[in-house]
Amino acid sequence: MLWKSQRKRAVESPRPLPREAAAEAAARASEEEARRRGHLAGEYATCLSDQLKLLRQDLRARREQWASFCSALAAARRRLTARAGSRPAQSSQAERDPEGETPQLDAELGRLARALLQEGHRLKAWGVLGTGTGAELLRPASADPERDADDISVNPITKLMVPGPNCVMLPASGHTGPVPRGYFIHPDTGRVLPEAGNLGYDLQGATLVPTADFSSSGVRTSEAAILPYVPYPTCPATDCPPAPRLPVLQPRRTSQLGALMTDPTTGLEVPVLAVTLHPSTGQWLTLGGTYCNPLTKTLAPLELGSPMEDPVTGGIAPILGVGVDEHTGRVLALGGLRDASGNLLLPGDSFVEPLSGKTVRLQGASRQEGRTVPHAGGPQALLDANVLVAQRRVIAALRRHRRGPASRAQGPLEAAVKDMRRALALSLHHLLQQARRLEGQLEAARGVQAGGGRVGMMCYPGTELWVPVLYGMEIPDPEGSGLMVPVLGVESDQNGTGATPLAGSMEDADGKGLVPISIGAQAIDPLTGEPGPVIGAQVDPSTGVVVPIVQALEALPREARDPGLLDTLERELRARERYWHHQELEEARLADHLGALGQELLSTPGRAAGRQLRAAEDACAAVESRRLQETERRARALSAHGGPERGLLAQADREEWEQEARVTLGMRKVLQSLGQATEKLRQAAGRLQGQAEEMWLQQGGNQSPQMWNRPRKVVRHLSDELQAALRDRQSFLDGALGQLQFQRELSRLQLWHTQVVASGTPVCLENYPANRFYGTVATSLGDQAAASPLLIPFLKSLTAALAGAQGHGPGLEGPGTGTDADKADIAWAFSALRKVDIWSQAYKEGSRLQGQVHHKSVPESSRQDPPRPQVMRKAEPMAVPPTELCTREFVVYQHGLSILRLLTHQLRAPEITLQIASHLPALEASHNAFEGSFFYQSSESTLFVGRECLASVGSFVLLLVHCLAHIAADDFHQDSSPAFLSSFYKALKVYFREAFAITLQLSALSWDSKLDRSVSASLLQEQPVSETGRELLSKLLERKCESHLELESSEEYIKKNKELLLITNMEHFLKSILAAEQQTPRKPRDQFGGDDKL
Repeated sequence: MLWKSQRKRAVESPRPLPREAAAEAAARASEEEARRRGHLAGEYATCLSDQLKLLRQDLRARREQWASFCSALAAARRRLTARAGSRPAQSSQAERDPEGETPQLDAELGRLARALLQEGHRLKAWGVLGTGTGAELLRPASADPERDADDISVNPITKLMVPGPNCVMLPASGHTGPVPRGYFIHPDTGRVLPEAGNLGYDLQGATLVPTADFSSSGVRTSEAAILPYVPYPTCPATDCPPAPRLPVLQPRRTSQLGALMTDPTTGLEVPVLAVTLHPSTGQWLTLGGTYCNPLTKTLAPLELGSPMEDPVTGGIAPILGVGVDEHTGRVLALGGLRDASGNLLLPGDSFVEPLSGKTVRLQGASRQEGRTVPHAGGPQALLDANVLVAQRRVIAALRRHRRGPASRAQGPLEAAVKDMRRALALSLHHLLQQARRLEGQLEAARGVQAGGGRVGMMCYPGTELWVPVLYGMEIPDPEGSGLMVPVLGVESDQNGTGATPLAGSMEDADGKGLVPISIGAQAIDPLTGEPGPVIGAQVDPSTGVVVPIVQALEALPREARDPGLLDTLERELRARERYWHHQELEEARLADHLGALGQELLSTPGRAAGRQLRAAEDACAAVESRRLQETERRARALSAHGGPERGLLAQADREEWEQEARVTLGMRKVLQSLGQATEKLRQAAGRLQGQAEEMWLQQGGNQSPQMWNRPRKVVRHLSDELQAALRDRQSFLDGALGQLQFQRELSRLQLWHTQVVASGTPVCLENYPANRFYGTVATSLGDQAAASPLLIPFLKSLTAALAGAQGHGPGLEGPGTGTDADKADIAWAFSALRKVDIWSQAYKEGSRLQGQVHHKSVPESSRQDPPRPQVMRKAEPMAVPPTELCTREFVVYQHGLSILRLLTHQLRAPEITLQIASHLPALEASHNAFEGSFFYQSSESTLFVGRECLASVGSFVLLLVHCLAHIAADDFHQDSSPAFLSSFYKALKVYFREAFAITLQLSALSWDSKLDRSVSASLLQEQPVSETGRELLSKLLERKCESHLELESSEEYIKKNKELLLITNMEHFLKSILAAEQQTPRKPRDQFGGDDKL
């Protein structure tokens, strides 16, 4: 940095250097550091470019293999269809050669097997090929069966098969030896492998699965992520595991491609790079964190592919994995692997697995016995092998189809093909995410390489000398605190004539004085006054002072969600999926028709084929016409996009159009060859028939049968030759259709990924903003639209107002009645808010201040999901009659009914009945934030909510809004689905508008004489309420859904109730709230940032 040597000289010098000299020294140090960063960034960019090149080559090889396999599959299915059709009534061709289809079917099955084996060898998928990596397990011979049973056991913690003390292993070297600790027996191959680098944590099954040599009989179709597994280390000195410093895995922060966590040191949101299992507690812990980025010399999140210092050469290398230090328990970045020639090993390169001596593909790095070693296991290796296993099942289904009745075998074959396509989608999804991550990292590296990390120029503090500014360089605090502070960017004024370095000091979050504004430091958010980790700096336009940007609620800010863009992308994806589905059916039907037509026409020489060929040409023209219509539709849709999404979609469209052109060419070639072959066969048959008749006349009708059958044999031989040539054309067409199918799947995944990024959902790993830690994210408030804060502060004040916490209106929960259950429920509700990403897209004020509310960093022991309400599971929900509810529960229940009446019409959701239940049935695990607190019977349109949810008004309201949005979206499993988020935001908007009017109504009714003191006392003390009181309470919260929703109706309401509103004195009400908040001392907040009790 600018830097420790300069600081040392300043300390050793008896007098400080003149500011001009310090500025010149800073300029020289900046230029030197820029050259160093540029050189390192060049090396890093070369590594990333090589890795991307390997990945793209691999993608092309996958497409070719898929096309080859699909081509053979289509031909085999046509053979089976033709054979099944010929069994009831033998055709003329079948009469000549009943077994004619069998050799051709065997040839197609052979092509399928060769395509599978070739891809298995290319991917080094030794498990699918029937061997496997690792050492061979040897067990000593024994006459005692009980002793044999002890040789292999199941680890009670990891549930893995492990060898016993009597077992030995035989590696490729041929020297047997004992099995070291930390090895397991592969369930598919029976060989011994180290746990590090060969296991993964399946989020769906919450168990460990082998990620190397996958060859299971079943095909994986689950979208749940598989996280790399790292064994928990044992300290060599104490033979005990080090003290845990890792946070617990939180399922609510997982997505299809990984998971996110909170760095236990800084509180920053970081990716989960691996998981480990604590041997004592049995908890699944996450591995991730922060480190010093060598390109910026600032704190940055650990991420696969990020730059790290090569531990051998001191250069730069990409991070390939993480491990845990045996002594301290710290997370370590691993990388810098090299081959025998000294070349850097990258994912996709080959190396020799030492235990088996087989060549495998590098997937990452792991830590074994204190050393960094390469490994071949990983999520991508498992998903790649899963595709091969699915293809193997398709071949097996074809063989059964061949032997058994077609009606029984067709269903299993279709299911196997569907699983194969699903397996391909999962593999490509993971592969595309790697490509996106590498492209983002390469863009950042090339930016540093081009400018040496410079972010602008600045006037050195206290001088008039302009010096280059590097992200992370240290300068004297411009505010004069005397501290050396890092520069986190440069902000130019509107005229472009001046630049302000985003560097300064701030008050320490613990009140220990001024500290530099630096990444990861704990700060007080200048807008909300709450503490959190610093993720950047900005200039407060009202004061001109540099203030920190603080992370909000354990989530880094994503790009602003554009509802219009999100809706457009969602409509575009649906339109393309419809087109792909119908077009693929028509293309496959036309290809099969051409194949059957060729078989039919070439098997019966002399048959008129003009009408059938014209019909086939018309069908081909119709397919091309639909393609042109889709091209025009996409062009119109793309014209509405102006951001980077347009370039991504346009590139995907170009590649798809190229493959569609190949399909069109293939169809035209088949039609052309079919027409030429039919005409050639017709002419040959006619010519030979004439010659035969002439010879018969010459010989006076005494021609032998052999001579009479000779023309027929010649025609048949010519027909076989023409059919072979036509099969080559048909094979080209089938291959083109396979490549088009592959490309369409890629396009679908790319569009889906773009949609996820545009949604701005913070729980997804796909849109993790890693590039902001290179200083590439703009932080100017003056040049950006003000981003609205989170809705949680408003929700807290809203629920407090509804509950009468400010002393106005009837108090539903008295100021001293908050319980620990209330606190946990509130925390759980706000945790759910973080899960479903309730970011408002609201206002831009005149001062254009940007508000970002954040969440306080907490100890690792509390960084886990709050306890959910404990509900006994029964087979059916047990409803609680409203008459059995206490007063407070009844009021909250009535409030829920009014909310459902309000929102049902607005969301166009079905009319539902709300029931309170004492017990709820067990449900399967899902990604629903309120899982376990409700049960929806779709057949009866009844929503059951647990009775314990009535303890908190805020949690109950959020639960109802959440459930109704899921009902409107017809999906209860994913809180991140765009349809749910759209309904959820709309429901909140409607509810907030109505809540304001309800607050006025409650305040007015609090002065109404109809509400006597006895009812008020029953509300506070939870006493039983009379029938009269119940009717009065129902009227208190009764709402008309059509009122207060539009501006005109609100004005009418105010005019109608003008006198009551004047009596309530709303101005005094609001002023009293503000005064109470200003006078109330700040209390330490819980782990979810909430200090209000309901």
